[in-house]
Amino acid sequence: MCRNLPSLTGLHLSKNQLSGTIPTNLSQCSGVEVLSLSYNSFCGEIPSEIGYLTSLQLLYLGGNNLNGILPHEIGHLQGLVSFGAEQNEIAGSIDFNIFMNMSSLQNINLWRNKFTGNLSRDVGNITMLTELYFQENHLTGLIPTEFGQLYHLETIGLDLNSLSGSIPHELFNISTLRSLSLVENALSGVIILYTASFLLLHVGNLSSSLREFYAENSKFSGNIPVEIGNLSNLMILFLPANELSGNIPLTISHLHELQGLNLSHNMLGGSIPHAICDLFSLNTLVIVEDKAKEIWRNFVIVLNLKLRSVQIQYINEAMLLV
Repeated sequence: MCRNLPSLTGLHLSKNQLSGTIPTNLSQCSGVEVLSLSYNSFCGEIPSEIGYLTSLQLLYLGGNNLNGILPHEIGHLQGLVSFGAEQNEIAGSIDFNIFMNMSSLQNINLWRNKFTGNLSRDVGNITMLTELYFQENHLTGLIPTEFGQLYHLETIGLDLNSLSGSIPHELFNISTLRSLSLVENALSGVIILYTASFLLLHVGNLSSSLREFYAENSKFSGNIPVEIGNLSNLMILFLPANELSGNIPLTISHLHELQGLNLSHNMLGGSIPHAICDLFSLNTLVIVEDKAKEIWRNFVIVLNLKLRSVQIQYINEAMLLV
């Protein structure tokens, strides 16, 4: 395929209507540094011959109908910087040993596949990793403490799996972490009662970096601790459909960069702190309350002067103020 193109370094074929299996003779393109076949209709397994493309730095296979497992031959691509195979039907466990010799690997994108099993502790060996997207798979077990060894990590996406146990405190050693998303897992039980507070109390290392925290339907319980105000650069805080109780802490008004706040479908009581009106960046607020409508109505009058778009929800009614 590439025999007459010895200088070819990039093969960009994304978003066409290509179908069939990925041709094995791609292995002839030994000088290719970028291979992008994403968002076509390729089917079948990822060919093991892809391991011969030892010059590859970027490999994008997402948005196809690929199945089977990740071939171990991918591990021969030691210069790989970014690997994406999202939105396929690839199954089996995620073998992080495949990536161990990739000293420059920064991005792994495997969301919306059919991966099963536990996350291996070997993830801690991919030391240059900055982004990891494993959402919408069938992963189980604990979040490995070895995540804490990934000191360059900026984004962790583990939504819509069946992970259990607590959030390991080693995550809070990652001073570069900007986005942590754990929506709809099985993080439940007494451990999570502790973790809900632990998560927000141990923010010293995160306060200068964390921008987004998503934990919808993650079984968090207990009060929202006052230390949440230490997350000074937080822009998105979404904690809906948990079991949080108590009052909204006044310190939430310290989050001056906050743009979106969703605390709906919890068991919160009391009133919304009026100091939230000083959050001039806030444009979306979603809080469900069934006990004190009159408190919310009085607050909405003030709040609407400050915010561009606010959704205030009650159990059986909703208002959108513009």
